[in-house]
Amino acid sequence: MFIESLFEFLGAIGTISWFVWPFTFVFGLVGAVFYLHPTDEEDEAGRDGRERRAIGNALIAGGSLLMLFCTALYYLDVM
Repeated sequence: MFIESLFEFLGAIGTISWFVWPFTFVFGLVGAVFYLHPTDEEDEAGRDGRERRAIGNALIAGGSLLMLFCTALYYLDVM
């Protein structure tokens, strides 16, 4: 019951801003892949910051993928 309401709410938000989520997914995924590769002569603080940015971009990509999924369900009127 709560999950269906959450998916319906996210789907309604996704229909309002439908053009944002595909770009957010692509840029978040590209950023996560980019930050997973270490650079030459990287120190410990630089490595931690790079890994933190990679995790943040992966979370952004996952959230936007969830929004795309909920929007598709909302448009198809599955729930």
